[in-house]
Amino acid sequence: MRILLIAMAFTALCIAACSPAPKVVQGTVVSHDIAGKVLVLRDDLAPATTYELSLQDAEIGADPVPGDTVRVAYLERDTGLAATRVMNITRQEDVGGKK
Repeated sequence: MRILLIAMAFTALCIAACSPAPKVVQGTVVSHDIAGKVLVLRDDLAPATTYELSLQDAEIGADPVPGDTVRVAYLERDTGLAATRVMNITRQEDVGGKK
């Protein structure tokens, strides 16, 4: 029984460690729907590419507004792209960033 519990714990740790790392994109905010928790941004490296990201569970610094430059860490989920962290480069000073 003890070996079975150790094997189950080891398996759980392996599964947790194998979760995919978030991808990162930096771009210009096109729109931010606060009520719907959706952010649309245009990629700085590929301006023809836009991303629509869910902010449902995201950690957000200063609220992004259209025109701001943001860096977003996100995961690809079955339901779409889900932001995990939104860093507002334009308004970094508003949340105590470097001047």
